[in-house]
Amino acid sequence: MNTSFVPDCRSARRRGAESDVGSRDGSISVDNARPNAIGRAVPRREDRRLITGEGRFVADIFPDDVLHVAFARSPSARGRIVDLELTDGAGLPGVAAVFSGADVRDVGVLNINPVLEHIGTLHYPILAGTHVMAVGQPVAAVLAESAHHATDAAEAVFFDIDEYDLPAPPDGGLSGHWQRGNVDAAFARADHVVTATVRHPRLAPAPMETRGVVCDYDRTGDIVTVWYASQTPHRARSELARMLSV
Repeated sequence: MNTSFVPDCRSARRRGAESDVGSRDGSISVDNARPNAIGRAVPRREDRRLITGEGRFVADIFPDDVLHVAFARSPSARGRIVDLELTDGAGLPGVAAVFSGADVRDVGVLNINPVLEHIGTLHYPILAGTHVMAVGQPVAAVLAESAHHATDAAEAVFFDIDEYDLPAPPDGGLSGHWQRGNVDAAFARADHVVTATVRHPRLAPAPMETRGVVCDYDRTGDIVTVWYASQTPHRARSELARMLSV
């Protein structure tokens, strides 16, 4: 199986035709005659197509016989899944399939962006297996003929979670260290030195366009084409290829 990726579902003109920064031989030049953009309002190239309805988003892409996915998500921060019933959701009109964590456990787990060094092991299954580790963690996935059918079926999936108290959060799950110049000398000369501890959640995205994905599998060429609204398309492609062993 081969994979091809469409990194940004919004249509865009070729960058080389819009800028004089790059040349055909690969060299880079800088036009010093251009006005400094710092502190000025700069017109965006993409605005015209977006405000005139010519932009292309994930929701605008409809492969033949496309199925929509919806997830039944955990309302609990942590607990053990003691019961999971998929029958009611699977029996609703328009539903093609319902999957639990047991169905996809051989696919692999999701990796996080390895920009910082890990402290300990971070486990991100595609769907929760025997336990849930966060509010909103997907427990079951429903594939249906429409988004409405998928949502109704996800709401019909029954599961019971035996909640338990969360342990105290560790001092750090990820770590990183950067410095430039003579740091020790700079601190020695400083009039005041301030030490601060900042706690931040693992993930806090707020995209204007939600993280939608469209996949189209071509059986003839054994090729999967993925449209994905992301700023890291190459990493997403590598992760998908790793998980699918292609």
